[in-house]
This record gives sequence, structure tokens and C-alpha cells, in this order.
Amino acid sequence: MKKPGIPALLNLLKDRKPALRKAAAEALGRIGDDGAIPALRETGRKDTDKDVRKAAESAIKEIKETSEQEKADGSGKDTVKSDVPSLMKQLRSKDTGKRKEAAETLGESGDGSAAPALVVVLGDRDKEVREAAAEALAKIGKSAVPSLTKLLKSRDPIIRKSAAETLGKIGDKSAIPALRALGKKDPNENVREAAEFAINQIGENSEEGNAPENEP
Repeated sequence: MKKPGIPALLNLLKDRKPALRKAAAEALGRIGDDGAIPALRETGRKDTDKDVRKAAESAIKEIKETSEQEKADGSGKDTVKSDVPSLMKQLRSKDTGKRKEAAETLGESGDGSAAPALVVVLGDRDKEVREAAAEALAKIGKSAVPSLTKLLKSRDPIIRKSAAETLGKIGDKSAIPALRALGKKDPNENVREAAEFAINQIGENSEEGNAPENEP
């Protein structure tokens, strides 16, 4: 969705007067909406006035710099959220680096709808991708707990262990009964230890959250 004023400025890029086309390009650069880039790119290539072409090229550069700054500041999170479906598809890429990048970005988005796809990636053949998915789920938080709890019954001990570890990081008390059962009954020692450690983590997180403030 374009910001207010942008449609009128885009129309002005086609005005007969070079001064107005130049002013419109400069204004679009200051606004910083990347939806204006295609029209500015065309102006930069085809406009008959040299100053207008330069203004369009400068505007494109300014918009890209603004976008990068927003991402660095975290204010580009809405854009990341809009890319969640494509990032979930990227989790199935044959390229290990792309799968890892997608998991990390989904974690930064904080979008709970990505939890089921990330849960599947806990069984990825690559350790770094599995770790990135676990970290992402920990960042997403409580909305990932139901999917992770189901994974405690997976046939794969690596997935059960990863799920337990992630539940410990999230720190939600509702996972304790399932973790307790896993810690007692799982046939794999590493999984049992991960479950016990996760229960301790959740208990510590809970105690920290409920601890009274020290008197001055």
C-alpha cells in the first residue's frame, strides 16, 4: 500500500515541465517508499532532461538507504512479516545456507504462524540449520509450545531432544508435564537429560519472574 501523496508524485514524474518532474523525484526519495522505485528507474533511464534523470537515480539510492536503515533499526519487521510465506518455502530449499537464513529471519519476525514450519526443520540434516530453527522457535515463544510438545513424541531422538531444549528456552510452564514424562520414560539418555534440564530452566525462569524486588 502506497503512502499518502505518492500516487500524485508518481503522476508528476510524467509532467511536461522538467522542474516538476525533478521535484517529484526528489520528494519520492525523501519519502523513502520502495514502491516508487520502478517508476523512478524508468525516469532515470528515459527522461529527456539530464537533471531529472540524476534526481531519479539519487532518489532510488536514498530509498534503498532508508530501507536498509529501517531493517537495521528493527522497524522493517512488518516487511519481514509480509515475507513469512516465502520464507517458509525457503526452509525447504536444497541450499543449506538459504534454509538457515530463512529460519533466522523467521525468528526475527516473531510470527507465530511460522512455528509449524520451523518445527519440521528441527529434523534438518544440517546441525546449524536445526540450531537456527530452535533459536527461531525460542524467539517466537509461547505460540510454538503446542507444536513443540507434540514433537516430544517423535520417533527421531534428535527431534525429541531439540524440542525439549527449545521448550526449556521458551520457559512456558504448560510444557512441564510432557517434559516430565519424557524425562522419566524416554529410551534415549540424551533426550531424558535434555528434558530434565528444560524443566529446571523453566523453573528458574519462573522463579526469576516471580521473585520479589529487593528492598532499598
